[in-house]
Amino acid sequence: MHALRLMTFNVQMLPWIADAIAGTTNDAPDRADVVADSIEALPPDRRPHVIAFNEVFDEDGRDRLLQRLSNDWPHIHQKIDDGGLLEDSGLMLFSSVPFQTLPNGDTLLTGFYSASADDDAKSNKGFGIVQVGAPAEVTTIVFTHMQASYAAEDQYRDVRIKQFDQIKGVVDALVGSAPSAWRNVIMVGDLNVRGDSGCVSDEWTSVFEVPETALFDRLDDGWRTYMHVPGDPADHDPGYTNVTFGSGLRQRLDYQCVAKPIDQRRSLVTHHMRTPIRNASDHWSLEAVIQQHSAHCTPSDAVEVLASILGFSQPEWPTTVRIVPLQFAHEGSYQWLWIDRPGTFTVHTSADVEHELFSMDDFTFPLERIDKLDLGELSPEIRHGYRETRVDPDGSTYITRTPFFVALRTRTGATGPRVATLLEHRGESAATAIRLKLHDKVESGFPAGQTLGADDLCWFKATPPPSFAGTPRDEKFTAHNPTGQECKFVRLDTSLQVLDGGSGADSELTLTANTTGDETMFFTVGRGDQSQVGFTVSWYSPMSYVLVNDALGLYIDDESGTDFLGDDEIILSLTIDGDAVLTDAKWDDADTGERWPGLDTAIRQKLWARLPGAAKVGFHQSIDLSYVESDINAQGFQLASARPLGPSEPDRKERRVNMPVPDLVKDGRYTFYCTITKYP
Repeated sequence: MHALRLMTFNVQMLPWIADAIAGTTNDAPDRADVVADSIEALPPDRRPHVIAFNEVFDEDGRDRLLQRLSNDWPHIHQKIDDGGLLEDSGLMLFSSVPFQTLPNGDTLLTGFYSASADDDAKSNKGFGIVQVGAPAEVTTIVFTHMQASYAAEDQYRDVRIKQFDQIKGVVDALVGSAPSAWRNVIMVGDLNVRGDSGCVSDEWTSVFEVPETALFDRLDDGWRTYMHVPGDPADHDPGYTNVTFGSGLRQRLDYQCVAKPIDQRRSLVTHHMRTPIRNASDHWSLEAVIQQHSAHCTPSDAVEVLASILGFSQPEWPTTVRIVPLQFAHEGSYQWLWIDRPGTFTVHTSADVEHELFSMDDFTFPLERIDKLDLGELSPEIRHGYRETRVDPDGSTYITRTPFFVALRTRTGATGPRVATLLEHRGESAATAIRLKLHDKVESGFPAGQTLGADDLCWFKATPPPSFAGTPRDEKFTAHNPTGQECKFVRLDTSLQVLDGGSGADSELTLTANTTGDETMFFTVGRGDQSQVGFTVSWYSPMSYVLVNDALGLYIDDESGTDFLGDDEIILSLTIDGDAVLTDAKWDDADTGERWPGLDTAIRQKLWARLPGAAKVGFHQSIDLSYVESDINAQGFQLASARPLGPSEPDRKERRVNMPVPDLVKDGRYTFYCTITKYP
């Protein structure tokens, strides 16, 4: 049976009465289009088989989802209950695989919570259960949306416990109460239990680790159980699924839960989980590839390559080749490798195997390949390590700034043995040059008392990326010499012609390249004699990079003037390093508590028109926002800016730009938000 791709997604399509009470605009049909566009934009082999939506309360939004998605996902449960005098459950399910008939003669089993509180009591919240024929012959999927918290993170936790108990009773009646009967049960949805390590209450522990409910004697939290470093349960990637736009608070509230091990054996597990759709709702989509368990099929059980796989190298040619056997046990299953240090690495695989690299703190967006390396470019001394691998000679080279994972699967989902190789660059030639890491020192590969490669030079490589505006800037490269003796630092172009250089016994030699980016450069460090070691090279750039696919937009903290008299009418222009991205974009229906609909898409399209498909867009001066609230009382154009990250700031940070709106009646305030990193 093939792997099952499963998505749960809280899409924030609130009922019209909620918008009427809040004084906000009902945008459910437009939001439905954004949701559908985002799902359809996923690569075909990444699209979910089953989509479980939460908060589809609005009927127009529901109809739009049916219109947009029913052709590709024809097996549908539109609603699990009308709600009577209450609002319905907000649950909706689409599937490209058929539902199986349940003992009740239908394809859907429903339950409605007897316990509820606060605003949740105004809707008929509950759960639905379906069964499909993948990845097990009978796979049971429970989809739900639990009681929300309002005043505090763990408010109404007692209500959620009662709701969990209710699910347990219904699933027991369907599949049986023995642990083995739950082997192929999955539960997904917005559980409203905060699960990231930033939580301030102990609710997650009381639900999953020391269960106050028998439901989690049967089920594990898929993210906490499988999406982490081998032997290290810390959530380096917290798996956030929810953003509070007013404060910027991020939380993990959405889950994909799979069965606990039975007799030390596991059955269905989450081979990979990610949160790729981040701008369609206040929640992010949570997607999982689910398949039977096998060795090394999850990050938590990844092959620890550097600790367990013997490397081929020689002292003069220290670039190391490691050959990793792979075994794909089930159709569409993964194999994961863990490499516990950063660096420059090239991956080669069997011809029908595809791979992605993920930093230890990001399971959603893979690292971009920065170069390719054909086996024919390697010296005979290094090529010797590949002599019996039969890998595709075309390899992919990456620079990693943290320890990282390699996720592998066959392109067709085929099973059986395959192979991957990992080459760690140590700089003895241009082909095995060490990629420089921005804002960090990179060690040279010089061995003590022996020549490095043919010429005793250590090779480095860098490709400053283009910025959006294409304006030149200075990139600085520094060789650090701790020996107190003569060394030489040279910059070369891709034809290996010398561009500039310097020499001396100073502790630092710096070369400056004025560039608009997208220009590959080589660097060599030469030493006076073979006793000199410990050289490092660093690279400083003034650039920062906007993460195009992360949360991006404008939020109305407080509209100007008297709220009940009307909406704000906003005109916005946005430039990056003085180059226009948006000019006089208009939103004529802005209310307190709303985000500008479609602004992220408009910005992304403009950026991609110049840098097609870029996941990160660079700037080195500022992102400037010129805006006005154009109704009768608001005053003139205002200007706000987002700056690049400073030396003392973290490597990655959400920029939240305060945008005050002066008004004769009552000042307003907007917030522009985006995520910025120091690294391309």
